[in-house]
Parts: sequence; structure tokens; C-alpha cells
Amino acid sequence: MFKPTRKGRFFFAGAVRRVTPAPGRHRLAVTIPGMELLLVSLASLFAGFVDSIVGGGGLILVPALFAMFPATHPATLFGVNKGASVWGTAAATLQYARRVQMPWHALSVLSVRWRAPGPSP
Repeated sequence: MFKPTRKGRFFFAGAVRRVTPAPGRHRLAVTIPGMELLLVSLASLFAGFVDSIVGGGGLILVPALFAMFPATHPATLFGVNKGASVWGTAAATLQYARRVQMPWHALSVLSVRWRAPGPSP
């Protein structure tokens, strides 16, 4: 399921087709068939729901990704799972910050201190 690009790099390809963005130029585009996209989206939705309640949504999404794309390199699927978890956590953090009064000054001082080299407080 990996196809080489013109530069010799590899990328995931559910189905590869040529797209013409401008006259005389061609590039490869990746498309995922509708049913696979629907099933992975439903698994992602369910994983996000479980992750918001008890954590561990990756335990649902990773097997779903491996079941839908068995020929894809595992690092790609783990990266997709990590991307979903990062964006889900970012959205939850924004919602929490909007609803709860946060002491941003104290948090910024602590975050700078924890990033500085040396022993932790």
C-alpha cells in the first residue's frame, strides 16, 4: 500500500490517482474509499468518546486502523493514532480553559521552570 513518489519518498496510498492542479503539472493524490473512511471515522469517534471518559482511546483506534489498512507500515498507523490523540487532547484543553478560570501567570512561570535545564523543583 506504499507507492513511491517522484522524489523517491514513500507515502500511504489507499488508492492512487493523478490530479492536475495546473496545466502541464501532475501530482499524485491519495484517496481512501468511502466505506473505509466511514468505518475508521466511526472507530475514531468511539475511541474519542472512550478516551474522554476513561482514557485509552488508542486501544480502540489502533486495532481498527490495523484491521482497515493491514498492508500499511505500522509506524504510519501509530502516527495517525498519535495525531488523533494530540488533536483530541488539544481540543479538550481549549474547552477546559474556556470554562475554568486558569491562573495563567503561575502556569507560565512553572512551564518555563520545568523546561529549563537543571534539577526539577
